[in-house]
Amino acid sequence: LGSSDLFAAATAYVNIGNFYNETGNPAKALEVLRTALRMKNIEKTEAFVVLNDNMGMAFAGMKQKDSALFYYDIALKMAQQQKYKAKIIDVYTNLQNLHKAWGDFEKAFEFQEKRTKLKEELLNEKNLKNIAELETIYKTERQAKEIVMLNNANEVEKIQTRNRTWLMVISLIGFVFAALSAVAFYRNFKQKKKDNIILTAKNIE
Repeated sequence: LGSSDLFAAATAYVNIGNFYNETGNPAKALEVLRTALRMKNIEKTEAFVVLNDNMGMAFAGMKQKDSALFYYDIALKMAQQQKYKAKIIDVYTNLQNLHKAWGDFEKAFEFQEKRTKLKEELLNEKNLKNIAELETIYKTERQAKEIVMLNNANEVEKIQTRNRTWLMVISLIGFVFAALSAVAFYRNFKQKKKDNIILTAKNIE
């Protein structure tokens, strides 16, 4: 099997072990989880954190506190090292339940406090991320609107420029037509005046 296939198989064992834990069969869970634990390919992954956390749950279910603490400690250190905050919260919850079950309420309260603080921190990070995403969306939409407005303004300017050009052309054509009409009128006037002079001269003769 390739590394990706081995990882998939190990993850499947972890999920099966978790199922046995949740259905009240910790001995069977340990059997399955130990198979996954021998697969070295999942070290330094989130699945490895879940595996050790589930091992701790199985030993807790079998009333073996020290073994449960051993695997919870591995899971917690790996989760903290890799910054898997959601998994750290899971381990804190299991440690709280373990100490509560053994009557160590001070320790149970300690992990409850840690879990609550981290949950609030995670929630704040999520809220900040959501706010950042909303700001990005707002800025993108605003920029898009500004581009549309700019394009519209450019289009209006083009139309106005085209209209001014047409007005100038029409005005020029009108001026030329008026000038030609004036020249024609003047020529016609001069011709009529000349004709009148000739006609008057003939009448005198």
